[in-house]
Amino acid sequence: MKKNVVVLVENQEIINLIQSLQYEVESRKNIIKDLMNSDNGFMNYNEKTFNKYHKEYVEFFVQYETAKEELQKMYVKEYVDKYSSVSWNLDFGTHELTITYDDCDCGDNCSCGNCK
Repeated sequence: MKKNVVVLVENQEIINLIQSLQYEVESRKNIIKDLMNSDNGFMNYNEKTFNKYHKEYVEFFVQYETAKEELQKMYVKEYVDKYSSVSWNLDFGTHELTITYDDCDCGDNCSCGNCK
């Protein structure tokens, strides 16, 4: 059975870091996508420009994933260690971290009666 737990994240620094890195990752992804989908065609763009944005994307992506792992260690680890199918979502505005987990390991063929 899927369950949710909401935790208030008081560490403003990690929230700000994840939010800013998410912005940087998404903006680079959109720029690269626009370059590749341009009416002029990808091949008409300077390879140097593409490489610049791709390099920035990779750098920001690694930092973003590292920051998310740090948040997960602080707030989600106990759920990951105990339950299956753990996911989480951070609301930057409210600072609420919603952790969703499955407290049953039966899978698709549930026999415990709690999952239905």
